[in-house]
Formats: sequence, structure tokens, C-alpha cells
Amino acid sequence: MNDRNNSMLRRMDILELQLHRLDVIRTRVLEKWAGYERRLDAITSPETLSRNPSSDTMATPERRKSWPNMLVVSINGKTIDHRIAARTFVETLRTVGLDRVRTLGLRVRAVPLVSRQQHDGYEQWPVEGWLVVTHSATEEKKEILDEISRRLALDMRVEIVPRPKIR
Repeated sequence: MNDRNNSMLRRMDILELQLHRLDVIRTRVLEKWAGYERRLDAITSPETLSRNPSSDTMATPERRKSWPNMLVVSINGKTIDHRIAARTFVETLRTVGLDRVRTLGLRVRAVPLVSRQQHDGYEQWPVEGWLVVTHSATEEKKEILDEISRRLALDMRVEIVPRPKIR
């Protein structure tokens, strides 16, 4: 009987501890909720709504960065279009041939586009033993690919398209 009582007491202690933890969590949630209500009241109060929108004291919503555009490349009947422009760029260079691209001597920010040397401060993607500089805007990547296409006389079409939003 004594073992059974000890077991029941241990279970009660465990339940009491869990209830205490739940109570702490509940209190934190209620405190956060009260903070949100205060902020909402401050934003939607008649005084705030009647202020001049150009006023420095008016709260403005935080501006979010727009979705980056995608790079879409068609070469030799193959379409390359990854979500990330840098990945499309690197895959296209791989398709063209990294040795061929390296011989063109193209540079990005005074760094060779394709090399075997790591350059600090510039994003480079390793591809088949080479390092490709991807430290550029999507528009600049397009210009580089257009230049490669022109200089190597390739049948390559490069487009910049808006990336679809995933909800």
C-alpha cells in the first residue's frame, strides 16, 4: 500500500509541476496579448487617425523588401530557371562550359568571373573545381550572360521575370 501511495504522490507532483508550467505560459501569452491590444489601441485611436500623414510622429508601416526577380535562360533547347538567380547563372555557365567562359577574361568587381582562387568579400559558388563570382545583381548577371552569348556566338536567350509569390 505504501508503494502505491508513493507512486500516486509522485504522479500528483508531476501533474502539479505541469500545471504550474502551463500557468506560466498562459500568463506570458496574456501579457503579450495585452501589449498587442495597447499597440492596436494606440494605432487606431482617433488622435492618431486624425494626424497629418506627412507628420514625422506618424507611425509608418515597415517597408518590406520586394521579392527578387528570377533569371530564365534558354540555351540549346534547354530552359534553366531556378528560384535563385545565382543558381540559374551558375548552371548556365556550367552548360556553356566553365573553361570556355574563363578564356573570355570577364570580371565582376575586378575579380575574374571564373577562377580557382577564393576572393574575400565576394560571394563565389564552387562548381566542378572552379569558383564562380555570383556577387552581382540579377540585371548584371543577365548582362554578363548576354555578353557571353554574343562573344561565343551561342543561341541563348536570357530573361528576367518576376518570381511567383508562394503563400
